[in-house]
Amino acid sequence: MIDPLMFRNSASSPADPIETWGAEVYNAVLDYGGIEDWRPFFTAIRAEPHGEVACCMERLVARRPWDGVSAAFTVVTKKARGDADAFTQPWYPLQTVEPDI
Repeated sequence: MIDPLMFRNSASSPADPIETWGAEVYNAVLDYGGIEDWRPFFTAIRAEPHGEVACCMERLVARRPWDGVSAAFTVVTKKARGDADAFTQPWYPLQTVEPDI
């Protein structure tokens, strides 16, 4: 179960559908979450690889520093989308986004 602290700046709660959680919760999970917090996102990405959750996480991962969390979400998304080489290729963001200045 996702840590309720991830929702401290959000009007939503862990009981709400993941699609309604908003970018603030998604960012909190990327920045401070652990495997238990990632699990609902991985489940949603596997269920709908091109869905709202997968696309939002893809955009957020592209804007953050490249680290193990970014790699994990990228590999899960690539694998869910049918990329057979997701575990054998070097891990790079699915897209690169320049930061807003």
